[in-house]
Amino acid sequence: SDPVNTTNPRVLTQSPSSANEGLREIDFGLSYGFTDKFEFGIKGSRYTLKYMLLGEPQLRAKAGNWSLALTLGYGKSNESGDDWFPIFNSTPDYKYLLEVRLKDLAVISGYRIQDRLLCYGGIFTTQYEYTVDLTNTDTSQTSHSVGDASVTGVNVGLHIGLTDESAFEIEQIYSRLEVGESSLNSG
Repeated sequence: SDPVNTTNPRVLTQSPSSANEGLREIDFGLSYGFTDKFEFGIKGSRYTLKYMLLGEPQLRAKAGNWSLALTLGYGKSNESGDDWFPIFNSTPDYKYLLEVRLKDLAVISGYRIQDRLLCYGGIFTTQYEYTVDLTNTDTSQTSHSVGDASVTGVNVGLHIGLTDESAFEIEQIYSRLEVGESSLNSG
């Protein structure tokens, strides 16, 4: 008997014990300011574009300055492999293919502690769309699941200037995940 309940698509995206708990993570990134008001960034598989609403740009910012920015992000990732459910130590084995796309929006406020050191915090929302193909390697039966999820949260971090235009970022994130509608097709 198949120990994995593939009739419930939510099994593919969340565990019951963590569905409503807050998620915590540390994120790292790099950014490059290409004009006074715009900055391009990379954090993992997410690309961001930041627009300075208020405050001095990184080139002219001094200790004691406040800033306010709006950030838009987009990302896409693919993952595949075996042992989709390794905790079950299950037979039959599974192979999976996961594709995730995200769109991100954030409002960030910052205070410059030193000319090249900015402490910031903000609120964000991220919308995810995903597809999962799960194949039973014994029967070759494949299930295809499509769905969405959203994450909302807060972040605090440090923006450390490496040069006049570039910076390294480290941030602590606290967020909540909400899994939306999904559909499952078995074949």
